[in-house]
Amino acid sequence: MIDVQKGKNPQLNWRDEYCVGVVLAASGYPTETYKKDILLPQFKGNIFTVYAGVDALNEKMVSAGGRIMLVGSTGKTMMEASEKVYQSMEQTEVSEDIFYRRDIGGLLYPVL
Repeated sequence: MIDVQKGKNPQLNWRDEYCVGVVLAASGYPTETYKKDILLPQFKGNIFTVYAGVDALNEKMVSAGGRIMLVGSTGKTMMEASEKVYQSMEQTEVSEDIFYRRDIGGLLYPVL
């Protein structure tokens, strides 16, 4: 982003893979009042996280907004990337105050 802001070519490196990301949000978001300061889960496996509505509390990451984070993975196929994300999520205890859709990536399988 800094290179782009400075008018420089960011020299992006592309991979021939699919990527699936699932957003975790606070229960009640976007229409109702949602709880803040939910302790964030720590995901394991071949995934990445992108944080959004987060803050620090007692040296731990907690929610501070409706959209909390994105959990993602890549794979040779859309299904492989999706399976990696959901397997990691199934193996991780996620607070009842957090929700996420369980169909991301799956809707595209018949098209691909």
